[in-house]
Amino acid sequence: YAQEPTQQENTEQEKPKEEYQDDFRKTSLLEATIYTGLPALTITAAVFTGLNLKEKKSANDVLDGVAWGFKNPPVWDKNPWYVNYVGHPYVGSEAYLLARNRNHSPFVSFLYSTLESVTWEYAIEPWVGARPSKQDLLLTSTAGSLLGELRYQGKKALMKNEDSTLNKIGIILLDPIDALYKAFE
Repeated sequence: YAQEPTQQENTEQEKPKEEYQDDFRKTSLLEATIYTGLPALTITAAVFTGLNLKEKKSANDVLDGVAWGFKNPPVWDKNPWYVNYVGHPYVGSEAYLLARNRNHSPFVSFLYSTLESVTWEYAIEPWVGARPSKQDLLLTSTAGSLLGELRYQGKKALMKNEDSTLNKIGIILLDPIDALYKAFE
């Protein structure tokens, strides 16, 4: 005997393919990183490292920089305190939120933040002539994940009453990158 499909199964069967793709796009961590995270990190790099965005680098230059980063151990950098102890945790919290806002667990979000930090320290920084930094490797994802979870929980609490103008402003202040991403959805 064949069973009749349930109401939910009928709805799922009738759902157009485009809707499944839209569902994936709304939760795509890769897309969020490409459209909001990378531009934000590039601007940050340009401001704090003096990166010349007009200077063209060949693929060999980039690969040589990455190889140099792995060959040289991390050092304690001499960046100002606010860069190492405020800026890096804030950037780490942004990476954490990119994952957390797409329904990943705190642990997976921490791993994503760590991956982004390690990639930055070993691929981008050496490309512009800076050695990987011990403080950055330790603080960016660790303190960033703690700050990111605080921001995530604060935003979640404010979203319970999104009709309030003050709450909307608070949501934007707590998570400006996601607010920007959602503005272009």
